[in-house]
Amino acid sequence: MLTVLLAALFQPRAWAHLGPPFPILVDQKIPGYAVTVWSNPDVTQGVLFVTLEPDHHELQPALSGVDFWIEPVDGHTPRKPYHATAESTKGILRYAVTPDFDAVGPWKVGANIHLGSGVDCPLATQVEATPPGVGPWGLLLFLFPFILFGALWVAILIRRSKRKATLKVSSKVPVCRPVAPSPPENNAHPRS
Repeated sequence: MLTVLLAALFQPRAWAHLGPPFPILVDQKIPGYAVTVWSNPDVTQGVLFVTLEPDHHELQPALSGVDFWIEPVDGHTPRKPYHATAESTKGILRYAVTPDFDAVGPWKVGANIHLGSGVDCPLATQVEATPPGVGPWGLLLFLFPFILFGALWVAILIRRSKRKATLKVSSKVPVCRPVAPSPPENNAHPRS
């Protein structure tokens, strides 16, 4: 048990995210589209993408690309630009990047959507960059049910082995067999 605790506390960093991306700007209107910006701002493994759903009441202008930028609120590094790559998913345009959030904390995030007509549609918001993975306390939290189940299983095994040992000891005691009752003795005393 101590080994598991020490391994959890002194583990190397787990390079994984804890959950799916979440929307940080929802249904922002630009000419011909409704734009939603999604983020999973894990430090060193961030994900940003924008989805563009066609507005069926307007003519959709051609898109020439999407650029993102990130900048820490505290200004410890300058603004970093990223050019997004296009993906098509079920009729919804999606442009994604994997920015490098180099520290935990608040970050300014922006997307600049370039329409084919030469019009740029800038969007900006703020997001909180989170540490990657779950960390040692999260690992202990997630391992707790398994440790509890293992401890219960070991306790049951110990109890069963003690019960079997008690049965083995008691089985070595000689078995008493019923003895046929002896006939009553005739102790006839002479009457005086």
